[in-house]
Amino acid sequence: RLLKGRCGACRFRSICLGSYRARAEVVHGDPWAPDPACYLTDDEIGITPAAMELASTQPAVE
Repeated sequence: RLLKGRCGACRFRSICLGSYRARAEVVHGDPWAPDPACYLTDDEIGITPAAMELASTQPAVE
């Protein structure tokens, strides 16, 4: 499955693995949505429009 949004584009996703998927499901209704408790800023995780585009084509780390 693909992690969506910020989690899918994050340069640290191979470390945290998208964090706690149950929290994303409770808040967003989708376990693959971004973790609402992520405290990192877009700059810290390397979010750019290009990174968000690439995230939609990259497989999630399992």
